Amino acid sequence: MNRRELYAYLEAKMPLYLKEEWDNDGVMCAKNMDKAVRRVLCTLDVTDEVVDYAEKGNFDLILSHHPLIFAPLSTVTEESPVARRVLRLLEQDIAVFSFHTRLDGVEGGINDALAALLGLSDVAPLSAASPIGRIGRLPAPLSFEALCALVKEKLGLSALSAKRTDAPVSTVALVGGEGKDFLADAEAKGADVYLSGRVGYHAMLDAACGVLEVGHYFSERHAAALLQKYLEGAEKGIFSEIYTPNSLEIY
Repeated sequence: MNRRELYAYLEAKMPLYLKEEWDNDGVMCAKNMDKAVRRVLCTLDVTDEVVDYAEKGNFDLILSHHPLIFAPLSTVTEESPVARRVLRLLEQDIAVFSFHTRLDGVEGGINDALAALLGLSDVAPLSAASPIGRIGRLPAPLSFEALCALVKEKLGLSALSAKRTDAPVSTVALVGGEGKDFLADAEAKGADVYLSGRVGYHAMLDAACGVLEVGHYFSERHAAALLQKYLEGAEKGIFSEIYTPNSLEIY
């Protein structure tokens, strides 16, 4: 299977219509789309560390959640961190595919996996305007403190930011990553608590429901495993590996 065929396979799994208008995902860079794919590195971000690892490991392709190129490049020189990575990748003939909001919104993607991690049932879309968010019910009502303990355990957190609610928590809305824009949807759907990677101080203060801000990275750290799962069935000869760079850690 070559890069072009693999991209078509993945796009069938994560259709283009799920992509948000403001997003840039898909083929980030590829010197030759007809090159055969034998080794795929799955990761959340395409950092210098990831590029180093892909180069040393003779990977043909990096499959990431966050786009390698998000904002337009105004210059392509080694002074620009993103452009420098692109130049290195092209020189080494390592392609990059990024599936961002498509992986957020697809059934079984980032937010469904996050809902499953918390044990939510009756999971449904959070917003009619976007496929990204989810809302569901806990197996049994929890106190706010108990919910915080559950979230920290499941996401591997030592701490989180929160706006508490004194009422028992039954319904949880969630959006992995940057979720401030979906807070109003959570309030409108009657969520007891809204969980996201980042909401923002003032938005949390004014929220009509409880809010848990768990950090962008920690709300999406399972993305690489999901991407690897989407490779299953593509072709038996493709080797894939998950790589988590040491960019962000808990201290």
